[in-house]
Amino acid sequence: MKKIVELLSLMLMISILSFADMGNAKELNLQGEKYYKNGNYEKAENYFFEAFLADRHFTQAASNLGLLYMKEKNFDKAIYWSEEAWIFEKKYGNNKVIIANSLYNKARALEEKGLYILAYNTYEEAYKYKNNESYTKAMKRLNEKIGIKKQNENKAKDINFIGEKQYHNGNYKSAIETYLEALTYDESNGLIWSNLALAYLRDDNFYGSQFASIIAIITTNDNTIKGNSYYNLAKMYEESGMDIDAYLNYTYANETNSKEVYKKSIKRMEEKLGM
Repeated sequence: MKKIVELLSLMLMISILSFADMGNAKELNLQGEKYYKNGNYEKAENYFFEAFLADRHFTQAASNLGLLYMKEKNFDKAIYWSEEAWIFEKKYGNNKVIIANSLYNKARALEEKGLYILAYNTYEEAYKYKNNESYTKAMKRLNEKIGIKKQNENKAKDINFIGEKQYHNGNYKSAIETYLEALTYDESNGLIWSNLALAYLRDDNFYGSQFASIIAIITTNDNTIKGNSYYNLAKMYEESGMDIDAYLNYTYANETNSKEVYKKSIKRMEEKLGM
């Protein structure tokens, strides 16, 4: 299988890092913050990764990765790690500052990518956790960009249906174009993003598939779609030799929507990692 471009190759370092002791997470994160403040983003990135691997429930490290990637204008990775941070913090710690900051970083990245409705909704969610003038200004700015026009959800569903037919007939490039057209009418439809991810994967566009999978996870409230998207990410990582990433995403898939195939995949990765 071809190497996953840019985003996956930049994250390859994860697969060669060993799990650190749980107690080291805060210390590693502090070292990363020092390098970040000094502008040494490469070393900061390494320390934040190590802190996350030491304890993936230590969400400050994931939040810092999101912030770092925003600084580097790597918006896809900023979205991914900010999403990791706020979801796990909400589940395990409920620190409102970390949740709000992570949501804000994710919203900024979404806005930079032109996903204005998703960005607005994310700023709005951040505001629930932290009353911040920056959030209200951002929502006002996005209202001006979006205007009062609402996306036609029924139109998006009709176009998506055409894309599904093209996909099942093996016309993956046509399906991709159709799904992208559907998203112009409803960019917050997680099913369409999930369909787009599968079409990209069939068309050997792994970078596109990963981004679409991440957005599917962000936009959907359907645990089946969310679990499948985590599972697809995990398979891409495993086939690229990124075993730790694969293990984490198989775990996320099972936590979201438990299935026997997810459990078997987790067991397989644990054996490969010697856990």
